[in-house]
Amino acid sequence: MRTDPEVFLLTQLVAQERRVSLTSLLRRSRGSGHAAAARQLAMYLCHVLLKRPQDVVAELFHRDRTTVAHAMQSIEDCRDDPGVEGEIARIEQRFNETRVTEVQHAA
Repeated sequence: MRTDPEVFLLTQLVAQERRVSLTSLLRRSRGSGHAAAARQLAMYLCHVLLKRPQDVVAELFHRDRTTVAHAMQSIEDCRDDPGVEGEIARIEQRFNETRVTEVQHAA
């Protein structure tokens, strides 16, 4: 995960938004339902926002590709919920702001 800084940053932001420890989110076992739901969101955003292929996302999260496909479908099914849509928008905004700040500091 640390080999892909964008994925790591996005996963941290999901953990913060969902109020789950990063350790719980990245745990190889399923963990609590709350942690599993946060992991699904992180995998979804890595695929949709960062354009990482599902097999790469599966490898980064130490999951099977079918687990990632299930996460994609689960989050897509929730996108009609304004709360979920707002949460995704907040994470995406924070991600973009953080990336801009990092680029400015690197310059």
